[in-house]
Amino acid sequence: MKTLSLTTIFILISLVSIFVACDTTTDDLPVATDTNENTAKQIEILLTDAPLDAEEVNIDLQQVVIFSGEEGKDSLDMNTLAGTYNLLDFQNGLTTLIADVELTADSIKQVRLILGANNNIVVDGETHPLTIPSADKSGLKVKVNKAITAETLNQITIDFDAEKSVKQKGNGDYMMKPVLKVVE
Repeated sequence: MKTLSLTTIFILISLVSIFVACDTTTDDLPVATDTNENTAKQIEILLTDAPLDAEEVNIDLQQVVIFSGEEGKDSLDMNTLAGTYNLLDFQNGLTTLIADVELTADSIKQVRLILGANNNIVVDGETHPLTIPSADKSGLKVKVNKAITAETLNQITIDFDAEKSVKQKGNGDYMMKPVLKVVE
């Protein structure tokens, strides 16, 4: 009977170890994750207002749309809490959630508020129609240019400055030329 040399035994053990090590499945390997692109990021749009000498300034919010992408041309309808909002309820640091959505974009370029026809102002207890040009077609546009991250809840607060926006026309009617800005 032949005996195996110590060198031969060492070579056989090494070969068996190599074959066992090569037989790993991909389940044991770490999965590469993309840290930014295609990761869902939560975004919320909030509304606030500056004071005005009126009892109510009501807007008929129908839809909130965000624009993202390189050129800001990719649009997405948000989950909008449509309804009538009295802007004067959201003064002195008070805000309200008007829309939210999860998206994979890395930045938001613009937010648009699409309004319906039922906008009004209440002054001295009397309700007056409030005309807002283009609010129901192209919407009220707010430039944002905000980077969006996956690590936190991203909030954009829009300050709807009713005091600067609402004007009384010579015939007593009211018109709104919206003054909107993003609050940091």
